[in-house]
Amino acid sequence: MKMTSVIPNSRIVTYAKIQNLLRHIDRQRQAAAAAAEPGAPEPFDNAGLTCVSSDGPLTVLCEANSEVCYFHGGLIFLTSNEDFNRFANGPNPAEYGRPSPSRRDRKLSVMEVEFVLGIASVLDPLAYWVILGSDLVLFVDRYKKKLKKWTVEILSLLLTQRLLKKHAGDFYRKVSALLTEGAWSKLSEAVPTNDAFIARFAGHLLGTYGSMEAMEKALDARWHTSLNILHSLAFLVNMSPKDGLTADKLQGRADMLWGSFKKLGVHLTKNEVEAFFREIELQPHEIKKAIEILGKAFESKNPYQNSVIYPEADSR
Repeated sequence: MKMTSVIPNSRIVTYAKIQNLLRHIDRQRQAAAAAAEPGAPEPFDNAGLTCVSSDGPLTVLCEANSEVCYFHGGLIFLTSNEDFNRFANGPNPAEYGRPSPSRRDRKLSVMEVEFVLGIASVLDPLAYWVILGSDLVLFVDRYKKKLKKWTVEILSLLLTQRLLKKHAGDFYRKVSALLTEGAWSKLSEAVPTNDAFIARFAGHLLGTYGSMEAMEKALDARWHTSLNILHSLAFLVNMSPKDGLTADKLQGRADMLWGSFKKLGVHLTKNEVEAFFREIELQPHEIKKAIEILGKAFESKNPYQNSVIYPEADSR
């Protein structure tokens, strides 16, 4: 394969450079949001645009630090804004030695671009060339339906994790080892709950796990673990505040919780169980909400089909 870029002076991007670009883009977004200026520059204004030339399609992924990051022929490149704009607006054939691009079309959505950048952020150039292939549009089209599904599933897992962390902090810290394995441990807390960032996270996971099948298994395993944790707490959902807890009832429920988590490999002392129970007892609504969020996202596999979804905000 000819591994040269369409635009002169371009250079192949390493995954470390992609990570730096993404950090810069996120800071730029935050600054624009803080300034609340309608005309503030958006690093993805041109994301997804494709320039078609005699050397094949070129797709813009992002713009940052006066540079344009683009995909061509299976690799990702950086070039200056000046060189890119000269090329995109019709370079001098004598200067570049090739015809001008014939047209510019928007081929990819922001979510799809974030998905590709998420893959690139964990792989070196050769690896993402192997995964993405030479045609980015065909690659994204292959995963289009999966990306929507993964986005919903990942979002549901992040939201249920945050509900536990927010409303049952001590308990969450005890079971967090079950929820933060592998690629999730570094990223899940940092990912905002909006579709574009979740799509980037999905790309990161696909790059980390290496194949669609491995990623599906990883999501299913995480869903199963989360649901088991919530199922162990589900007896609290139907408890009425008017019931009150006698010492015998508390002990019985604590024994149930202790036994459930022992099966999951979480070892709790009697004092810990009773302390966690008191903490979670104040938020049974949140436990049910977390179960329902998972149920909606993984509906085809979920045993809680008949749960009534609460109308309150989901803490996004």
